[in-house]
Amino acid sequence: ESFKSVRSDQAICSAREGSLDNEMATMNSTLDADLVKRQAHTEEIREWILELRRQNQAMVGELKKYSVQSKENNKLTGDMNKMKEEKYKLEKEVARMKIDLENLKVQGNELQNKLNSDHDMCSEAVTILKKSLEEQGIALPQLEG
Repeated sequence: ESFKSVRSDQAICSAREGSLDNEMATMNSTLDADLVKRQAHTEEIREWILELRRQNQAMVGELKKYSVQSKENNKLTGDMNKMKEEKYKLEKEVARMKIDLENLKVQGNELQNKLNSDHDMCSEAVTILKKSLEEQGIALPQLEG
């Protein structure tokens, strides 16, 4: 009977060993499948990281371009502001010069009127003097020209 009991225990152990082998094989195949999935997922993550690095490099390049353009824009804005300031000064100068021109025209007209008046007065004085000299019988010299 002890022999039967040993055999029976041996059979139970063999059955359990087979069951454990099956479970181990199932676990190993599950682990292998999980490992394959993990490697594929790891590769996807690596590709994703590489793509992010490419995008980051592209953004850094664009940022450098933007920085250069921003500096250029600031310089142009400064230049434009200086030009606006200069234009404003020139417009003020032109307005002042127009006023000066109008004043000079007025002065020119006044001088012309005075010249005409002085000419008329001198012509009248010459005529009176000529008449007076003729009345006194003094001969007038002839002017050339």
